[in-house]
Amino acid sequence: MKLDEATIESSIAKMEAVLRPGTDLTLLLLKGHLYAEGRLERIISLRLSRGDRLIETGHLSFAQKLAVVDALNEIPDQIITVLKNLNKLRNQCAHELEKEVGDADVDRLGQPLGARFTELKQEARVKSKEIADPIKRGVVERLLNMNGVIATVCGFLAGACLVFEGGDKNAGKLEDQERRE
Repeated sequence: MKLDEATIESSIAKMEAVLRPGTDLTLLLLKGHLYAEGRLERIISLRLSRGDRLIETGHLSFAQKLAVVDALNEIPDQIITVLKNLNKLRNQCAHELEKEVGDADVDRLGQPLGARFTELKQEARVKSKEIADPIKRGVVERLLNMNGVIATVCGFLAGACLVFEGGDKNAGKLEDQERRE
């Protein structure tokens, strides 16, 4: 499959439709988790010779799918860590009726991204600085930070799928230096 501009734009449009910003952090978290899980399944299907069988009959949890993708060693560790944190937070929201996503949760989710998360937080501060009410400003910043982290990770996974669909067996391999950044 050739990677053309239309294919790339279509993939981006699908991701943006799923991750459309809203005002509910829990819904954003659930949609991001679901989108990421679909991309993990696609990576498994593309990178394992019979990955489709594993997905169809394996009844794997998100954590198990993530472990398989991690074992392929083609996704950077910081993305894997964010996905593990995303899964933990999703499970907390699913199993704790009163769970509210707070700043500490968003920070824990985004910190593995390092400098990119710092940039996302700065962008959120700039975008929300016009809001006079500090409580509303905090909510907006938290939402923008969460959206930025999820969009970054899901965008990476979508891009990896596009590269793997292009057929280059080594296309997803990242240099050790890139993995540490």
